[in-house]
Amino acid sequence: MPADLSSLPSKTAPSILPRWTRSALRGALKSAARGAICHVVDTADYLRGLKDPLTPHCALRVRVGCFLSFLHISHYHAVGDEFVGHLKELGALSAQTRFLDIGCGCGQMAVPLTRILDSVGSYDGFDPDRKAIDWCRDHITARYGNFRFANADLGNAQYNPAGRINANCFRFPYADQSFDLILLKSIFTHLQAAVTENYFSEIRRMLAPGGRAIASFILLNDESLRYCASNNSAMTFPFDGEGCRVFDSKVPEYLVAYPENAVVTLASRKNLMIENTYPGSWCGRPKFLSFHDLVVLSREE
Repeated sequence: MPADLSSLPSKTAPSILPRWTRSALRGALKSAARGAICHVVDTADYLRGLKDPLTPHCALRVRVGCFLSFLHISHYHAVGDEFVGHLKELGALSAQTRFLDIGCGCGQMAVPLTRILDSVGSYDGFDPDRKAIDWCRDHITARYGNFRFANADLGNAQYNPAGRINANCFRFPYADQSFDLILLKSIFTHLQAAVTENYFSEIRRMLAPGGRAIASFILLNDESLRYCASNNSAMTFPFDGEGCRVFDSKVPEYLVAYPENAVVTLASRKNLMIENTYPGSWCGRPKFLSFHDLVVLSREE
């Protein structure tokens, strides 16, 4: 069984900014504030000797999604290390694994995997953030030739509002049955139903027989809703989205939650088997594996 990581969320749980804060910090004001904070943090990290060639600068780290969390290099790395543990215990990660990182950002998972995957194994990652992909190619691929990064200009109201590619029908740029292990960390927490359905189809197509996908979700079920109702949750989802519930009606992809039975039904329709589900701490439950709920999928033959 996976290790009990219940001591981690104080270090690795993301910070969810209140709506009034995000409403006040939009557009040019938001960019200027974030840029100034990141400049100060980068200077402090340099003076403390925390910078290294495989750690992205602050402005890239916070684009992963957790601004207040990933200002801190130690927190950024802690999340990567946590998920390496999940990949080993839930996904049978080995040195020879053919690995796909969907929504790879600036290499948070790629860097710790450079210490695990050998020349037989491989890493592929893609992301709509062009600057993050360029950084990964310059700093990671330049040192590790079996680590490859691709940019996909997918539209997303939160992460890439000007994206030109419709994610509802996007075909991932990889061959059928080409991966032993696929990770979607904090991806389905920012996608509505039509895109999620397409991603499930593509996961099924790309998984090799015997392979697994590990995906983080925010799942709404009797237990999580009970904790939410008792005001223990770090998040609330008061608005209807497309086949889901959302945190912010103006930017639906800021944070998305799904009824658990809807995910089970979708997996069945796409010939994916849910091997196990590991509840997260996001709703305030006392026993959990990670911050989000983790779902382990494999392909039905």
